[in-house]
Amino acid sequence: MKYYIGLDNGGTATKAALFDKDGNELGSYGIGTASITPRPGYVERDMEEMWQANCTVCRGVLEKTGVNPKDVAGVGISGHGKGLYLWGKDGKPVRNGIISTDNRAWEYSERWKKDGTESKAFEISLQHVMSCQPVALLAWLKDNEPESYANIEWVFECKDYVRFRLTGKASAEVTDYSGSGLMNLRTGQFDDELLALFGIEEMHDCLPPLGAAAEIMGEVTVEAAIQCGLMPGTPVIGGMFDINACAIGSGVIDPNKVCMIAGTWSINEYIREEPVTDGTVQMNSLFALPGYYLIEESSPTSAGNFEWFIKQLLPELKKELADEGKSIYDVVDEWVEEIDPETFVPLFLPFLMASNVHPNAKACFIGMTLNHTRKELARSVFEGITFCHRYHLEKLLDTRDRPMEVIRLAGGAAQAAVWAQMFADVMQLPVETVAAKETGALGIAAACAYATGEYASIDEAVEHMVHVSGRFEPSEQAMAIYERKYEVYKKALTCLDGLWDDMQQLV
Repeated sequence: MKYYIGLDNGGTATKAALFDKDGNELGSYGIGTASITPRPGYVERDMEEMWQANCTVCRGVLEKTGVNPKDVAGVGISGHGKGLYLWGKDGKPVRNGIISTDNRAWEYSERWKKDGTESKAFEISLQHVMSCQPVALLAWLKDNEPESYANIEWVFECKDYVRFRLTGKASAEVTDYSGSGLMNLRTGQFDDELLALFGIEEMHDCLPPLGAAAEIMGEVTVEAAIQCGLMPGTPVIGGMFDINACAIGSGVIDPNKVCMIAGTWSINEYIREEPVTDGTVQMNSLFALPGYYLIEESSPTSAGNFEWFIKQLLPELKKELADEGKSIYDVVDEWVEEIDPETFVPLFLPFLMASNVHPNAKACFIGMTLNHTRKELARSVFEGITFCHRYHLEKLLDTRDRPMEVIRLAGGAAQAAVWAQMFADVMQLPVETVAAKETGALGIAAACAYATGEYASIDEAVEHMVHVSGRFEPSEQAMAIYERKYEVYKKALTCLDGLWDDMQQLV
């Protein structure tokens, strides 16, 4: 029997999941992401700890499932896009990795918008510059940590660094690097003109050779095998930017489906044969299926806010339930379901890590009263995150001349029926979920199955491995209620817009 392992490096967790050729998820194993926040707006990760976390979850899923490592036909990695992971000329990480929720370089992206640099770059990269993209972070490092900048041998994205540690080979997988701001999306190659526009010309020789998502880019080394439990020589594919992996793992391989991922980031995306070149969407990137672009609207404003709510406002309840063998998530889902949609709950702006409306916007609950309990606040968090996804969806829909047929939902919201129904009602579209809990890892497994010869194409792998498990139709009554609430949400964004810069001065 052949098996495939997908490693998933997200902003809040590191996971491994193991699948067979039919897409059955035999087991998964995960641990929390150990992030470091040395200053407000800075989010980092120890790169050695990150590598060891991948080894831990890989060993964990093998032990949990009892699968012999000799039967693992291939392994691949997905990871959060953007951010920055640097390997040094001295043979070790240059510094801590920078996670995609980092906002230290916000002034660079703002300056480039004002001075015309972004518009010039857009003609090549087809992307608006984000403060967490490698281009902005490299420019920040050049100005603020020149010794780190001078020591760079390789510029990695998250999962490409892990693959480097697995195989010993430096390479750059295209779906990830096409979202970095470093690549000409028309040619699919790194571009010196972009490096010059952003003032980071020195990085030309630090960008690894490019390869495809489903290309075998190396094999597990003896040293890595000892640490991660895999067999030496196990094929390692290029892997994917996690939003590509989730789209593949959700079966979004045609332009009439939207993929929504409610993870650390609010990811909202669909595929098309031509990029959107008028600047109305945040990002175009290359999709894992040749010939398609991924059209993306995203921000770190999704279920990561819910994780904060659990960790900071419900820690004693989480422990108490864990001691009883129960899940805090199941209990909170019940809380939210107890409260009717028409009930007024505080408005929540899900901007704990960053915002999709203003670079300095902060999270808040608006409209709290004495009768509101943690139950109402839980529904507030669900609703606020969902409204933020809707804000992104509207921009995507404006780029199309025909409606979408369905949303394929992944991430934390897909695990809760009450939240999936809320997505259907707020988006006013049917929502489908898939059987695999770890959709990103499934997308990687499908690519592995194709790369190692089990299937003739990624499309064929998806047909055999991705299975829809649930469908949620929008309710006319709930749609009307949420439409009114969403209008208030948008009005709050407008009313608060002038506050954030003044508040940032205090920070």
